[in-house]
Amino acid sequence: YSAIFWYRPQPLHFEATVYETVISGKEVDYFLGRMPKTAAADLSIFLWGIIVVAHAKMTLGSIGAFPISFTGWSWLLLSSRAGIEFAAWAATTHEFLALGKLLAMIGSSIRLVAITNACVVCTIWNFILFPIIYFFSIPAGEKRRSFLKFNFGFFMTNIH
Repeated sequence: YSAIFWYRPQPLHFEATVYETVISGKEVDYFLGRMPKTAAADLSIFLWGIIVVAHAKMTLGSIGAFPISFTGWSWLLLSSRAGIEFAAWAATTHEFLALGKLLAMIGSSIRLVAITNACVVCTIWNFILFPIIYFFSIPAGEKRRSFLKFNFGFFMTNIH
């Protein structure tokens, strides 16, 4: 307890969003000299989310229940959050400060939900459902190999 008295911890303050970083005027690492690395990461996540869903639609023909499943909502929420955070940076950079602040607030408010959902989906599918389906629901042989191939395909690997 004496350390608390002597050192008196100060509240931690750090920029949680690219918007706050731009407004504070702090020096940041840039990607290709123009875009902060955090904004570039958000843009990459957003575009990757679109690519995966578009690839699934083209190769599988139909993504059916994906948009209404917990996995689908988690994937769309994660991709949307990244897109919103990138849009906040873009709006702030182009002097739309009120819009940038609003988008940054929305993006930051769903950050914990997005990462929690992603962790839940990954854990439940890879450590509970996949082993149960593989070992107990599908007979050994060609069907099991087909399920394994499907599970480790591009779409399933990315969404789980």
